Parts: sequence; C-alpha cells; structure tokens
Amino acid sequence: MSTAQMLAELPSLMGVYVIALIVGGGLIVFSVVAGDGGDADAGEIDLDADWGGDVDLDTGELGDGVDLDGANGAADGFALSDWLSLRFLNYFAAMFGLTGTVLTMADDLSHTTVLGLAVIAGAIVGQVVHQMMRWLVRGSSDSATARPDYINRKARVTVPIGIGGRGEIAIHIKDGERYVPAVCKRADDQFATGAVVGVVGIEAGVATVVSQQEFDFLNEAK
Repeated sequence: MSTAQMLAELPSLMGVYVIALIVGGGLIVFSVVAGDGGDADAGEIDLDADWGGDVDLDTGELGDGVDLDGANGAADGFALSDWLSLRFLNYFAAMFGLTGTVLTMADDLSHTTVLGLAVIAGAIVGQVVHQMMRWLVRGSSDSATARPDYINRKARVTVPIGIGGRGEIAIHIKDGERYVPAVCKRADDQFATGAVVGVVGIEAGVATVVSQQEFDFLNEAK
C-alpha cells in the first residue's frame, strides 16, 4: 500500500481533536482565572537548548529576566525557547482541537486534509501568542529593572556559554533571580552550566560576563 493510500485511509481523529480542545482550552481558561493570563510569561517553562544537545528547563516569570529569548552555547540566535513554551503548547492544542472538531463535523473534507489544517492552524495561533508574550516580557522586564542593577554582580550560568556563542545566566536581584542572555567578554572564554561568573556590562538585554576569578580581581583592584 502506498503512502498516499495510507493517508487516504486515515481514520477520523474526532476523539483526539475533542480531547485536545478540552485540555488546551481548559488550561488557557485556568491560567486566566488563576491570574496568569495578564503576565507576560508567568508559570511558563522555556526550553533552552544549544547545538551540543544540552537541554535546560528554566522557569521564567514576569520580571525575572531582561530578555527571556533563550540562548545557545555554539550558534547565536538558535534556542527552543524562541519557538516553544508551555503557553505555545496550550494554544496549539486548543486551536488544533477546535479546527479539527469543526472541520470533521463539516464532513466534506478528507481526514488527512483536516489533520493538516488543524496542525497548521494550531501552529500559527500558538506561535502568534508565544511571540506576543515574548515581546511583552522583554518590554516589561526592561522597564522593571534598571540597567545598573545587573552590572558588577555575580551570576550562575544556566545555559552553557560557548566560545563566540551566547548562553544564559541567572542573577539574583531584589526578590528573585532574573534570567539574562549572556556572552563572554573574552573571545576564548567559555562557561559550563553552574559556573559562577561576574557581570561587567549589559547591552540590549545581553549581559557581558567574565570568570569569577577575573571578576574578583577587578573588584579587589578598585
């Protein structure tokens, strides 16, 4: 049997669509009722990964980062958190389920077409919401904390910072930790997850860090 024939004989996924709609929609309603709907990234799990295969699960909260863009240790600009989050999955499931349910009930499209349209609709809506929330959290975080609050502080690495790449650090400020993308000041430096570093600058939401030893030396010399 060819692939086309197998797809043509795909059974109805009505049950899957209904469950996805109930679960995704229910989680969205719960987040709104619980008060998380107005937060830019409250209670979300951001998935940050580098090209080396390391995956860190970091909980981001509103105001807990200058820029929650996610980071990678080997290639700048690639991070799972740029595209995936718990909120994205919720909205994807809800829209996937709604589209699949409505189109299946219409009963004038093949099951393969319904599945494809449901996936596309879910991905589009999920990404639109996810990217809007990322934009909001950047604006909220940038205005919530002054730039000097991040400089001349020690931090721990939460996503590895590779040579010439970008990672992420956690800085304890005020009443909690804030997660900030970070790069090394020195081109040949690299820091593994858990390493202690010192923040010597921050620009456009990205911190510049040095080793703990260099940071301590610089501060003792002042």
